[in-house]
Amino acid sequence: MVKVNKNILNRNTLFKIWNKLNKKRRLQLGLLFILMIASAISEIFSLAAVIPFLAILTNPLDFWEQDNVKVIANILGINSVEEMIFPIIFTFGLLAICSASIRLSNLWFSNRLAASIGSDLSCSIYENLLHQPYEFHLEVNTSSIINSNVRHINETVKTIELSLQFISSALIAISLIFTLTLIDGTTAWIASIVFAFSYLLIIFMSRKKLKSNSIKAAMAGKYQLKALQEGLGAIREVLLDSNQNTYIKIYRNSDLPLRITQANSSYLSVFPRFSLEAIGLLLIAIITGVLISQDKSNSFILPLLGSLAFGAQRLLPVLQQMYAAWAGIRANSVGVSKIIEILYKDTPNKHIINSIRPIRLYRNIELKNICFQYKINSKNILKNIDFNIYKGEKIGIVGKTGCGKSTFIDILMGLLKPTEGKVLIDGIDIYNNDNSEKLLCWRSSISHVPQVIYLADTSIAENIAFGKSKEEINLQKVRHVAKLAHIDDFIENLPAKYETFVGERGVRLSGGQIQRIGIARALYKENQLLILDEATSALDNTTEFNVIESIANLTSYQTLIIIAHRLSTLKHCDRVINLVDGNIAN
Repeated sequence: MVKVNKNILNRNTLFKIWNKLNKKRRLQLGLLFILMIASAISEIFSLAAVIPFLAILTNPLDFWEQDNVKVIANILGINSVEEMIFPIIFTFGLLAICSASIRLSNLWFSNRLAASIGSDLSCSIYENLLHQPYEFHLEVNTSSIINSNVRHINETVKTIELSLQFISSALIAISLIFTLTLIDGTTAWIASIVFAFSYLLIIFMSRKKLKSNSIKAAMAGKYQLKALQEGLGAIREVLLDSNQNTYIKIYRNSDLPLRITQANSSYLSVFPRFSLEAIGLLLIAIITGVLISQDKSNSFILPLLGSLAFGAQRLLPVLQQMYAAWAGIRANSVGVSKIIEILYKDTPNKHIINSIRPIRLYRNIELKNICFQYKINSKNILKNIDFNIYKGEKIGIVGKTGCGKSTFIDILMGLLKPTEGKVLIDGIDIYNNDNSEKLLCWRSSISHVPQVIYLADTSIAENIAFGKSKEEINLQKVRHVAKLAHIDDFIENLPAKYETFVGERGVRLSGGQIQRIGIARALYKENQLLILDEATSALDNTTEFNVIESIANLTSYQTLIIIAHRLSTLKHCDRVINLVDGNIAN
């Protein structure tokens, strides 16, 4: 995992984002940079056109008498100052329109590009998270993961927008200062130094506060989402106990600090504008006084002051945009760092996922001297497990709660790597790093019915054929496995039958109905290893007997492992093992 500097969003951070962009996005950024340069050049011409525009309006005769004006007039075939007024006004207006059009195009393209990059990164984040090992998901809170892929990715998109805005504004600022220097070098440099010093002072004063706000916002956002998940996830208990106020208080305690922090960061990003506008007007007043004291003519003073005022009017917002972009980048730095941390997490098997195919078990599954302990717990959950499962066998596993049954199954399925020992499939160690593809193939060879079954808020058919698109679903096969799971009668009596939506997490179904849909889902895969992990605990005795009998009568190529508390569930098993404190009891 790449270590990220979380103190600031620095140049190295932006390079890390750049490295994750595809060729198309990099090319688009190159085109955007060209558009930014064009925008800066248009500002030069737009500002340079102010002097002749004001000069011909304030004192046309003096303007006409200038040598360079007469040269241009001769080239264009203009014979009098009256004939020159309209072309200059037209040119000034045209340049203003062109400059605005280029800047608007720049803004539109940069925002669209930032949104596209954000979508690419969001999909990459989600992909990386789905490819993380099972241990990662055991250790990380779901709200943190969702917070990263929703809130922090939005902060990253905003940061990309602000970075592009900063670069564009910087190019325009340079072009404006360059043009003002050509008009009046001394005045331009004095104004630039005053404004630059003012912003640097503000940056120095606000940077720590913005960083602190970024950390506070990241934490508050995480707790806000956690409060939402917990309150809505336990809505039955909340309504029964009438403790809505407790969860509202928890939510408010995280939501209010988040809003206040965001408001503070927003204020810090805009407050320099108003003070520096006053400084700009003061500079113009001082320059006017100096020019008058030097007995300069109005024909000189007015065009000069007009161009300087116009330049300042364009320069100040650009400088403010640069500062606001910097402040926004600073405020989002923690969220962006978290996104980069996930983007650079190792996903060694991602490139082979499309070539994964279920493997066939020919002889046996051997667990050889298996020991396991979780990182958060130094105690061994499993101790020296030696066990053979032969193809076509039906194995029952019993044991008290906490004895290691679920951990045993997770290791067998290839989800948890044992701390010690080997899992051999026909003699091949699936946890050997040289067999990473074998491990993924083995996982795809297993149908698993967990204790808690997740149902998506889609139709019954889509939940049975989970992971398949509507077009890929074999309805005949869906009906067949529903019959095996003894859920077909219930489904056929529904108005929409297999198109009935189950509600979020199956809220419209009973516990037994959810379990039978889970069993049908496992049977739909037609894998050679079927694992039922307390999969019939919510069923009545008769239904459980019928379901287990249907499964037990499947073809002999299928190996069956059943974890259960009730011994009656295991009557069809060839062998029953008893786990006691992480060991197989004799």
